[in-house]
Amino acid sequence: IGKLYYDAQGKPTTIAGISGFAVTIFVGNSKKNNVGASSGEVDYNGYAIASDELKDRLTEFSMYLRQKIEVTSGNRSAARNRAAGGANASRHMFGDAVDIAVRGTSNRQLSIQAYQSKLFKTVIYYPDITAVGGLRPHVHLDLNPAHNNLFLIYTPTIVDGSVTGNKYSPFEF
Repeated sequence: IGKLYYDAQGKPTTIAGISGFAVTIFVGNSKKNNVGASSGEVDYNGYAIASDELKDRLTEFSMYLRQKIEVTSGNRSAARNRAAGGANASRHMFGDAVDIAVRGTSNRQLSIQAYQSKLFKTVIYYPDITAVGGLRPHVHLDLNPAHNNLFLIYTPTIVDGSVTGNKYSPFEF
């Protein structure tokens, strides 16, 4: 089993199969939440992503999901990263990290799907933390070469209703 291939209209196309036979790949119901997104649609919303490999993997992940991916954060300067509450060595500053959303899919489910796809080196699920100072809910993906399919959940330290420290724990679902 390999990659899925589609023509310019998002319809499955024929590729060479075993012993020269042709295999047609079907994509299922493309009307689920994001019409026409079966062709690997990623909306960067104006965010820059320096890593071509990450962009390719986002397209592949969109095909895996059969849904359009919305980028909610990409490359960051050190100042922008501080303002966003990012880690001191955030992969966003290296250009190989992205925060994403998919309409109609919870962040929890999206992070599990990203982890199961094995397309990313790191997946971090940020749940809704109602404490003062909590980072906003989102899904973070990166290609940190020090990781290999690492799956974390944001678990901040909370004292008297306020976040006193950001930390991360292995996410087991």
